[in-house]
Amino acid sequence: MLLAPGLWLEQMPMQLEVTNTSFYFTRALGLADLALAPLFFWCARNLKKRKWVHFSLTIYVLGFALLNGVEIAMAPVIPSDAAFWLPMVVLVFLPAVLMVMMALPPLPSRVKGPREEGKVKWFNATKGFGFITRAQGDDVFVHYRSIRGEGHRTLREGQDVEFVVIKGEKGLQAEDVQPL
Repeated sequence: MLLAPGLWLEQMPMQLEVTNTSFYFTRALGLADLALAPLFFWCARNLKKRKWVHFSLTIYVLGFALLNGVEIAMAPVIPSDAAFWLPMVVLVFLPAVLMVMMALPPLPSRVKGPREEGKVKWFNATKGFGFITRAQGDDVFVHYRSIRGEGHRTLREGQDVEFVVIKGEKGLQAEDVQPL
């Protein structure tokens, strides 16, 4: 993606004559390249190192937009500019922003309610569940999906945790579990 837009310059080493037509053609190629960036965000949504991929793509997109923004700001303004850029913004940037928003991981949802502290009674990492002993009351069931974090989420026996107790299908259950 980063190489393709400049590849045609390598194949045509002649001096480019700068005209309004070539200026807009170059901008359109750049915008088309920028419009492909959300596709890479979308493809990277399930990668294990997704944060670094999203970070590098974000730097690329922001840098590209900044460079083009400076060049556009320094370009001579002619009446047809609005006629060219308004459709580009609507057809390229708006869908690109929406695709980026769809590709980003959802914000972690936190369960509302009073937080309690307890100790992990036992947790089977293979099966992904266990029990937490509360300071007051019965033990509560905990599933690995209720543990905050990404990747392999597990708890150790005797580990102090903070959580919210909810009424699940099979009884009391710990949600939004955070190791202390």
